Amino acid sequence: MTDPVVVAVEPRPEASNLINQTRDLATRYVSIANDTQALSDEVSLGGWANPEDKDGLTATDFKGNERVNRDKILAFYQVIGILLGSLTDEQRAAIYAVKR
Repeated sequence: MTDPVVVAVEPRPEASNLINQTRDLATRYVSIANDTQALSDEVSLGGWANPEDKDGLTATDFKGNERVNRDKILAFYQVIGILLGSLTDEQRAAIYAVKR
């Protein structure tokens, strides 16, 4: 009886590329989600979402950033909160499972 021949099989480059890109994307997503949560907390807890007369963001704060305003910034955090908040624990676990 002869020994079986072992053939080294290499992963397909295209598949490896897809897997690596997916893992990189998951890693970036987790980082962005964490950064977004931290800034969102700062907006809420720091009082930036308060009315202007209660130390919230004012038009003066946007000098040099005239393309955005208070309403656009707060709307951004509202939308991001909806997107990130809608993930179930299982969906979050799926993302964390492939990150680097």
